[in-house]
Amino acid sequence: PIEMPYNLLETVFGATTRFILMSGSLTRFTCQSLFPLDKIDFIEYPPVTEPKKCPIVLKPVAKESRKKIKVLAEAVRLIYSTEGSPNTLVHVSYADQLRLASFLADLKPITHTKDTKKEAIAQFKAAGGILLGAGMAEGVDLPGDFCRLIIVPRLLFPNIGDEGVTKRLAMSDGQEWYNWTTMMTFVQQDGRAQRGTDECKTYVLDPKFLELLNKTKHELNERFLEHIFKYKGP
Repeated sequence: PIEMPYNLLETVFGATTRFILMSGSLTRFTCQSLFPLDKIDFIEYPPVTEPKKCPIVLKPVAKESRKKIKVLAEAVRLIYSTEGSPNTLVHVSYADQLRLASFLADLKPITHTKDTKKEAIAQFKAAGGILLGAGMAEGVDLPGDFCRLIIVPRLLFPNIGDEGVTKRLAMSDGQEWYNWTTMMTFVQQDGRAQRGTDECKTYVLDPKFLELLNKTKHELNERFLEHIFKYKGP
């Protein structure tokens, strides 16, 4: 949803206009920031995918290794091999993409720039392998055999160097917004390859995930929480 002040919506569309907002990452907190609480009906549906077919596996690296690209690359390599080398989307930042690719060069991962993202997705759908996808939390559809494995080496927190992020953090609910924005980015990342009866496993390597989960799980979909498992070995 596009965040727009409610009084501006009334001015543009009229006070009697009703809106239907639909998203896999739309929460009560998001709605509260968009509309007065007495103006909304929040209806939550469970995920259509089954937990055992689309698990989210927590396999955190050591905290001191979170920023070590080589360590993350080796963890990605091990998971990819252990899972049988399926078509894999690795969610990364643009800053990490090429550095990670250098440690996985023998696996010939697909990389891209902001201008070549569509070409990289088309190449991945045609040839498979590993796609190091930056900026692919939304707007990417990889159903069925196009993608069977998703890896999130590091959570993508909002950039605190951005002026807009800094100002939002300074508001009374700024830290809650920061946590929710990060978690909703992850929810979107997890959903890139899950459509109906799909089977796709997601691995999370970031040790900060559990802390973030504890701060946000009170409003996460209960059925979504059922998808989350701790790694128990091969």
